[in-house]
Amino acid sequence: MIVLIRPIITEKALRLATNRQYTFEVDRRANAIQIGKAVAAEYNVTVSSVRTSNIAGVVRRFRKGQGHTRSWKKAVVTITKGGKIPGFEIEVESKDKEKTTSKSDATENHSHESKTTKGDA
Repeated sequence: MIVLIRPIITEKALRLATNRQYTFEVDRRANAIQIGKAVAAEYNVTVSSVRTSNIAGVVRRFRKGQGHTRSWKKAVVTITKGGKIPGFEIEVESKDKEKTTSKSDATENHSHESKTTKGDA
């Protein structure tokens, strides 16, 4: 049985990854012990805890009828300090420098305009 189906890459999962908690879709028949062993073997990390939840399928309407999405099992795996699983990193762009330069340019232009208007009056 293949235990790990795929990693879950969502905004919430990436936020959890900063706390060393990684989210996976797993086989519905797998238990927490099997999931922990599979993650440890696949990614060469030490697993400290595993939490699982069954996600029920949702009814979806189509043109002339309705169907439903499949049910699946989710596992949130916490690893020990020093461990890291690739693919769950968040790339953060810092735009603070651009914002500060824009504000200072606008302030200089505004103060220059106000000085010229006072001199003209």
